[in-house]
Amino acid sequence: MWNVFAATFAIAQLSPGDLHQSHAKLEGLSNCTKCHSSGAQIDLGKCLDCHKLLKQRIDANKGLHARPDYSDCVHCHNDHHGRDFEMVFWKEGQDNFDHDLTGYRLEEKHAELKCRDCHKPANIADPQPLLNQDKNLERTFLGLQQACLTCHADEHRGQLAEDCLKCHTYSGWKPANRFDHDKAKFRLTGLHRDVKCVDCHKEERDNRTADDPTFARFTGIAFQNCTNC
Repeated sequence: MWNVFAATFAIAQLSPGDLHQSHAKLEGLSNCTKCHSSGAQIDLGKCLDCHKLLKQRIDANKGLHARPDYSDCVHCHNDHHGRDFEMVFWKEGQDNFDHDLTGYRLEEKHAELKCRDCHKPANIADPQPLLNQDKNLERTFLGLQQACLTCHADEHRGQLAEDCLKCHTYSGWKPANRFDHDKAKFRLTGLHRDVKCVDCHKEERDNRTADDPTFARFTGIAFQNCTNC
């Protein structure tokens, strides 16, 4: 009994408080050096020993954590304030975070979204690496890709390239002003230039969803003879 009391007393004297629930497994005197070096300083290298996914992004010079002014973990994160303490310090508030710092600028409609409109489990392409590190998919900001189809459905059903911005812009999604029909297999000449897209590219139905049951056919259209149309 005395040993238990002595150990509890020692922890109370040395630890400034309980760790956050995500670090709870590191509680106890024997684990202090997993985060701290001599002099009780946080060792940033030890942070990355556990946060391997962040280390990979930093080594690749990607994202917020690769920026020199955000290389110090305690700039935004603190601990020993209890199991439910908010681990992320948002200087201007989460909703006012400057997303440009991540290397991905939010433009037009994207700038109107809330963080969790995009950062949610359904949009994480490969959740397993995050789960392997005990990440809470409901809370993490990792795992998203910049490709449009990560969050958006494929309106063209795999007919066209996945780089939507080759044809579309953020400010003018429709019409696709960047698309040049002269680069297609059938060049528009004469009166063909005045024909509406839907006159040749007919809608087809696949009932993928109730909100989006149709799509336009862009490939496999016969055009070798005038009588095809």
